[in-house]
Amino acid sequence: MKPNLSCAVLSICLVAPAIPADAQAQAAAAPPRVYTGSFGAGLAITGGNTATKNFNLTFDLTRDPKTKNVIKANALYIRSNANGVTTGDHLALGFRDEYSLSKRAFVYAALPYVRDPFKQISYLINPQGGFGYKLVTTDKNTFTLSGGLGAVWEKDIGIDVKTSGTINAGQSYSYKLSDTTSIRFNYPYSMPITRRAPRSLPRSPTSARRPARCAPPDTSPADCRDGKTYQRPR
Repeated sequence: MKPNLSCAVLSICLVAPAIPADAQAQAAAAPPRVYTGSFGAGLAITGGNTATKNFNLTFDLTRDPKTKNVIKANALYIRSNANGVTTGDHLALGFRDEYSLSKRAFVYAALPYVRDPFKQISYLINPQGGFGYKLVTTDKNTFTLSGGLGAVWEKDIGIDVKTSGTINAGQSYSYKLSDTTSIRFNYPYSMPITRRAPRSLPRSPTSARRPARCAPPDTSPADCRDGKTYQRPR
């Protein structure tokens, strides 16, 4: 029985120190957090001569498996009213896919959507793509510029759908307060490329009133008015 007891004790001694070592290996090999995001809500109420209510919801989700591809989605909803009458109803959705070319450079594709009845916008869709560059990238700070081209379909209330090309630009900044908290600032910009009919140069009143020549030149001074030649007195 002693040999069996010795083997049992020896097995425990060998396995016992292996438990924390295996746990440490698993902790060290834990995969990075793939999904991060935030959710916010706000409510502001005022009283007095005008009673107002403002309500907003925000949502942000990022999928970053620490490879070359990063997917982002966001949403914003704002609604306001004054004395029981709705004065604002704004909805904005966004989707963006970034693919890294290097540590700082990347290409992207994005699809923003906006609806705002109080700005007469039934819907606005602006698919786009372009190039971006991270000017600052540290453990705490990230500052990025991006730009590209796209197209826009805008349907205003009571008006047919308008289509145009767009020039897109944007900048973003984030500051990491801790492992779970950060501050982000995004400013996108889009300028439509509208086709315009060629404009002719304006004609002066004199050139519109009389042609360049209305009679063969002669030695006597002449004046052209309404296509006729009048002799000036000498």
